[in-house]
Amino acid sequence: MYRPLLVCPVSVVLTTHKHWDHAGGNAALAAEIPGLTVVGGAVDEVEACTMHVVDGQTLTVGGIEVKCLLTPGHTKGHITYYCTHASSGAKHVFTGDVMFIGGCGKFFEGSAVEMHPSLYEQIGSLPDETLLWPGHEYTVSNLAFASRVAPANAAIAAKYAWAQEQRARGAVTVPSSVGGEKAHNVFLRCGCLGSDPEVAAFCGLKPDAPSVDVLGMLRGLKDQGK
Repeated sequence: MYRPLLVCPVSVVLTTHKHWDHAGGNAALAAEIPGLTVVGGAVDEVEACTMHVVDGQTLTVGGIEVKCLLTPGHTKGHITYYCTHASSGAKHVFTGDVMFIGGCGKFFEGSAVEMHPSLYEQIGSLPDETLLWPGHEYTVSNLAFASRVAPANAAIAAKYAWAQEQRARGAVTVPSSVGGEKAHNVFLRCGCLGSDPEVAAFCGLKPDAPSVDVLGMLRGLKDQGK
């Protein structure tokens, strides 16, 4: 469905979802910055939100085009922001708690049925060169799990070793890229972006099991600390 381009002021907060560790400072910021626009999903109760957005809506913030992608699964109204710089063409995606480096978010207000299209169709379909900025630094723990899921995967092993080195010296592992996540994120290896028999086997499922089932089982095993 066509949605008109909205032009926003420069003072804009793009909030991915309602949880306190992502939206908890909005009211304080709004009190400090008169006219601040706080953007959030139309079906999420984002603190101090002044502009509700829906899937496919596009905003302009300065010289940046921001496409709002509805990515439920963690919360019902979680919004991922895909940003393209008008002059340089640089692409960035801010994924909040839906996709992390090497992982995905917990299914608090949904299941694999909701999370699957968020990961595979909304984020996974973006250009490979898009830099990916998650809401948390969970890379080492995510890749520790991934290395148990697919111990023979060289891309996972290399990324895990690199992440451990980064954190040991106090450096961050963010950002990644959409293309990189396809290589080392086991939650993107559940079928649609290239079937990985190791992932299905780890989940106790057949190689041809529906990808939604693999994703759900995989997230459940991680939640259990497997």
